[in-house]
Amino acid sequence: MNITPINLKTARREEIQYREKLISILEACKYNVSRAARKVFLSRTSMYRRISILSIPLPKQRRGRGRSIFTHRLPL
Repeated sequence: MNITPINLKTARREEIQYREKLISILEACKYNVSRAARKVFLSRTSMYRRISILSIPLPKQRRGRGRSIFTHRLPL
C-alpha cells in the first residue's frame, strides 16, 4: 500500500478538524468528559483515550470544598 504525501496531508487535516471538533464539544459540556462522550456516542474510556492521543489539555479538576475526614484528630 502506497501512502502519497497528498494522503498524509489530507489525513493530518482531518485529524486537526477532529481535534477541534472534540475541543468544541468538551467546551460545550464544560469539560465534563462523561457528558461529552455521550454526545459523540463513545464510552468515557474511549473519550479519555482520544483526548490523550490528540493531546487535548484538560483543566485541573477542582475538588469539593468540604472538610477532609483526615483533618480531625481521632481519640486514642
